[in-house]
Amino acid sequence: MNKPKDRLLPLKLSLELVAVELELSDLSLTEQYAVLHQYQKDFDLTIRLGGHHKFPGQLVSDGLEVVMDRHGEPGFLTLGDTTWFDSSIDEVALGNFVFRGDSRISISSVIVKGHEYYVIDEPQMHPEAIGCDLQDVYIDKEDFVDFRDGEHRTVPDWADPSSDLWAPELSLAVKLHKALRVAGGYSNERRMEDRVRCWIQDHMPGEEVGDGQITRIASVIGDARQQPWPKKNK
Repeated sequence: MNKPKDRLLPLKLSLELVAVELELSDLSLTEQYAVLHQYQKDFDLTIRLGGHHKFPGQLVSDGLEVVMDRHGEPGFLTLGDTTWFDSSIDEVALGNFVFRGDSRISISSVIVKGHEYYVIDEPQMHPEAIGCDLQDVYIDKEDFVDFRDGEHRTVPDWADPSSDLWAPELSLAVKLHKALRVAGGYSNERRMEDRVRCWIQDHMPGEEVGDGQITRIASVIGDARQQPWPKKNK
């Protein structure tokens, strides 16, 4: 429900203003942006890219080819068709991104018309992050009001990155349960551990999620029929 003061909000809100409106001002700037990033990933707070950024992208669903360089380090090559985007023309939302300490962010994937794309370099061969100023990203007023008055109000402490009780691994496990068990994502993979790993590689590139964490999450969200507990009542 719109509040009277909502009339004073601009049509495009900076992340700094959104943090103030969500009462995150007691946190450091780095923590504020980390919370907004978490809301974007877990609760669909749409953060958009403005400015004048032109870049090619490849559908995440097309996948990437893993190749080894001459030093034995893994790299990635594009596999699918690429499409050019212009943030001054197209409606581009942020997919995966990381905040940097110099008021800039690096964006590794974007969402356009409901589809997620890897950001690709100009030769259209390798994935490459866009570097842009925080002033180039924003949240639409309508999206912000919907988020503020919607699910965000009932986010449990364990899923709220601004809470002292936040449990990031539990939050990730719940998100993966919805994506893999409920929605049936990556069902072509037979092992739950492989399904978890594929999802993380596609949706969290550049983030350090270790094998031990992947195994734990796969065990938690795996097929209940293969788990010794808790026993279901017959």
